[in-house]
Amino acid sequence: MNGAQKLKEYGHCVEVKSLEPYVKYCEKNNYQLYGKIKQVRVIYKRGDKTIGRITVNTLPSGKVIRQLDFKEDILGYGIPGGIKESGKLEFLDTAAAETVLDFLGYRKSSTIVRERSVYKKGNVAFELDAFEEPRKMFVLTLEGTREDARAVYKELVSTIGL
Repeated sequence: MNGAQKLKEYGHCVEVKSLEPYVKYCEKNNYQLYGKIKQVRVIYKRGDKTIGRITVNTLPSGKVIRQLDFKEDILGYGIPGGIKESGKLEFLDTAAAETVLDFLGYRKSSTIVRERSVYKKGNVAFELDAFEEPRKMFVLTLEGTREDARAVYKELVSTIGL
């Protein structure tokens, strides 16, 4: 799905003790490793229910991709829901992207640093995050169509436990 089409994201997000059982689940169930990246994301807020994000992705090849996007500021760990999200705009000049956020009234809120592995199969994607900042932790995010994401989530609860 390209950025222009992505308006809603259905999923489950939960902190876990280790990513290893989920990597094994993906491999056993024929999910394909789509990518592994180092990611630094700066979150910007402006007092409403939206956030702006500047994300710097470093690919294994060393290539760096900078993106600006916006998203509803809704946390629903472990609870499925629809979250509006803009497309991602790639840019070269971080200072220019920061001026756009400033013009729109967004202020820097926080920074996260993580390594993200993405596994995909059909309409479902696993995002497995090993966070370095704001604290060391592991997070599993399961995304996809509402029906598919729920079905996989239920299977994980019954087989691995969450």
